[in-house]
Amino acid sequence: MLGTFFPGVVRIALHYRVPIVPAAMIGFSKASPIFKEIERDHTANDVICTPFTFPVKLKIEFGRPIELSDYYGMSLSRAEEYWVANEVVRPRLPIF
Repeated sequence: MLGTFFPGVVRIALHYRVPIVPAAMIGFSKASPIFKEIERDHTANDVICTPFTFPVKLKIEFGRPIELSDYYGMSLSRAEEYWVANEVVRPRLPIF
């Protein structure tokens, strides 16, 4: 399940006027399982993984690029960046 999206990727995409390319990393949670998760209030949680990886098959799949050209040149507030991340980008993500 996906949590709240943070606006960092949106900010980079708008600054450099590039599309967002969704990527799914399949099998990585089995190769390097999360040992502990440290919760943070205003950012993504930190994770501690095993110091080694298990030999499993890994796969990376890419989705279609998501263009944000309607928002180029706009000076967005942090709240607006969150809105773009969660209301514009998130619904357009493919289900891998």
